[in-house]
Formats: sequence, structure tokens, C-alpha cells
Amino acid sequence: EGRPLVVITSSGGSARRDHLTPWLLDVGSMMGFDKPVVVAAPNVAHVNRLQVLEGIATQAEQAAEQVVMHLYDQPACRHKAGVAEDAAEAVEEEAEETGAWGPKRVLRWLRIQGGLSEDCIESVEAARIDSIIFCKASKEDWLNEDLGLHEADATRLLELQPRLLVEVRNAAAENQTP
Repeated sequence: EGRPLVVITSSGGSARRDHLTPWLLDVGSMMGFDKPVVVAAPNVAHVNRLQVLEGIATQAEQAAEQVVMHLYDQPACRHKAGVAEDAAEAVEEEAEETGAWGPKRVLRWLRIQGGLSEDCIESVEAARIDSIIFCKASKEDWLNEDLGLHEADATRLLELQPRLLVEVRNAAAENQTP
């Protein structure tokens, strides 16, 4: 298993002492990317441009092949259509078994609560935010540029966090048998 990481570097000089690439690989490893592939273009200032481009293209193709092979080795990628949907439903069911709400249920609940822009709803849907992530998110998390939320939506989401937590706990208590 593991997660692939492709690092693409270039340096104009000889790159005898490359400090950046090992550091990037270490940081990637700390984040769980343990299948690194390096595409390097050292000494680009002193070699024929065509040779440099051909070398980069060859390395990039090899990196892409390794990433694709890794992806096809994953169980979800071995099957045809419908697997992604089945996996999403399995995650949803597992979340609910542990007392948490999966992304679909959180999304339904947010729509019922109102007060959020359609852009916000779409961002939450795309990010597949379950109740655990939702309840732990800070204002900075909601305002992260990757989500692209407006201040008013972030404020509303923060207001809804304690309400969702109560709903999840109540639902979990109702599902437990004495």
C-alpha cells in the first residue's frame, strides 16, 4: 500500500549538494507519502536543451507509470463502474456504526438548517466532510482557501457545530441497545 509522491526538481548548476529534494522526501514521508519518485533535471544550464527535455520526459513517463501501477494495485481501482459509489456508502455506514455521521448525512442536515450559500454547500459536499471533521473544524479551517468559503458561511458553520454534535450524540444514543 502507501501513497505515491512525485517530486520534480531542476537546478541550473551541477546540483552536487541537493538539500531540497531529501528534505521534500522527508516531509512527504511524514505526511504518509511513502512511495516517492523523483524527476530531476540537474545541470540544465550546461547541457543541450533538447537532451534535458528528453531526459525529463523519460523520467516523467516512468514516474507516471509507477503512480498508475500503484493506483491500479489499490482495491478500489481493480473494479469497474460503481466501486466509488460503493466505497462512499461503505464509509457512510462505517461512520454511522461508530456514532458519527457520514458526509451525505451531514450535507442533508446542513441543507435543512439553512443559512448557508449554495457555494458553501457545494464545497462541503466536494470535501466530503463527516460529522467528526465538521465538529472539530476551526474558523481557520473553514476559511482555508481550498474550500473557498466566505466569512458569513464560516461563521454560520461554526454556529452549527454544537448543534450537530448534539444531534449526532442523540442519534447515537437512540441506536444503542441497553
